[in-house]
Amino acid sequence: MQSCKTSALILHRYPYSETSWVVKTLTAEHGRVSFLVKGAKRKKSAFNLKFEPLTQIEVVYRHSHRRDLQFPREASVQNWFRNIRADLESTATAQVMAELVLRSEQSHFAQEEFVLLQKYWQNMDSQLPLAKEVLASFLIDFAELHGIGLQLKSCVQCGEDINHIPADLWPALGGAVCSQCLGNKLPHWGEDFRQLLCKVAHKSANNSAETSRVEAFMLDYLRIHFNKRLDLKSWRWLNELRKDYQ
Repeated sequence: MQSCKTSALILHRYPYSETSWVVKTLTAEHGRVSFLVKGAKRKKSAFNLKFEPLTQIEVVYRHSHRRDLQFPREASVQNWFRNIRADLESTATAQVMAELVLRSEQSHFAQEEFVLLQKYWQNMDSQLPLAKEVLASFLIDFAELHGIGLQLKSCVQCGEDINHIPADLWPALGGAVCSQCLGNKLPHWGEDFRQLLCKVAHKSANNSAETSRVEAFMLDYLRIHFNKRLDLKSWRWLNELRKDYQ
């Protein structure tokens, strides 16, 4: 067995027994690692409150390739992300990011995912109130990281440069299409949405409240290119919260 010491972002946990948790993490050096944290529910446990979701910890464990669940030997909290926890919409947004990482299961990009997720959680924690476009921006960056980035600066059909708003969007082909390739067809996506998507992608959305439409578009885009369902419970919860805040 290999002795490991690494930073880990806590993505999810669920009960294993009355006193123990199964904890899903994304580590800086070893990708996705699941832990069986025995006795962690006990108040006197050395692991009590150290394996909370949406926390960054440093964990020491012996990694065994023979088992799916690893056993932590030591753990210490590196970042509670207190401001995220203090704001319900920020908490829900961070959970969408965590659930997407879990559901995508793209293990060969796990270390890059750690860097991306850590950056967004740190930025969210230090820049409240929450920027409206932060989740949409994360989804666009997540696609780029996995080599399926949204192509908006050139036509996915002919390759010609697009210097203004695309004539339409063809998600299955990877992005924007020019007016010449669109021809006489009516665009499926309205001009306002195409303009908003470009602004979010170029980090100039200026806190638009309409970016939930970009989130829905990008989740469907990722579903197409990952070829799997991405029905995220946390995203549904986030949208319910937004309705309550309106």
